[in-house]
Amino acid sequence: MSVFRFKQFQVDEAGAAMKVGTDGILLGAWAPVPGKARRILDVGTGNGLIALMLAQRCPLAHITGIDRDPSAAAQAKANMAASPWSERLRAHAADFGTYARDAAKDWDALVSNPPFYREMVSSGEPRRDQARQLRSLPFETLLEGADRLLGPAGTLSLILPVGEAPGFMDLAAAHSLYPLRLCRVRGLPDVPCKRMLLHLGRTAGKPKVSELIIAQIAGEPSTEFRALTRDYYLKM
Repeated sequence: MSVFRFKQFQVDEAGAAMKVGTDGILLGAWAPVPGKARRILDVGTGNGLIALMLAQRCPLAHITGIDRDPSAAAQAKANMAASPWSERLRAHAADFGTYARDAAKDWDALVSNPPFYREMVSSGEPRRDQARQLRSLPFETLLEGADRLLGPAGTLSLILPVGEAPGFMDLAAAHSLYPLRLCRVRGLPDVPCKRMLLHLGRTAGKPKVSELIIAQIAGEPSTEFRALTRDYYLKM
């Protein structure tokens, strides 16, 4: 299936380096973006999924997605154009480091489902490797850009492997970005936490910490996962 259908939009992912996945859906549904946000940047937009999810729930926001892969940016642009919010969405092919140096400042929010694989073993698909490997968007580059682009009340939301989160937060503090909310994600109640959702802003303090279990048993979404994603998934 090359088209993933949601309640209010669809994502054509034919030929995409990275398909629609749980990480992106989690971030798009969870990211604590203010309802009055006007300017949101989706870093590494891929097929445009997260940008589309944010457009659905942020009716005042103009959302820009950037991706260093021109094919991904073109696919995101097409998916955005086919959505009900096409006038508030746009996509560009751009390297984030360069974009952050040249773009206007004072964004309300940045979101990113960034690459995080440190190993350099090739999958045999260069575009997939680029979308997955940390060297394509080092954490330091992401944080430098976020620091420059975000306004005083701006926030950065992302999803990472739980093992990468502490080091990322240490780096973030050096750029005056501090955790406001953290959510540990488990696939099942009795399995280790593998993902962490992070929401960072300019205010240092004790973050609000929560946990999300995706399924109570294999194949049966949990009550909290259903509540989080019910505005998007067709069968929730």
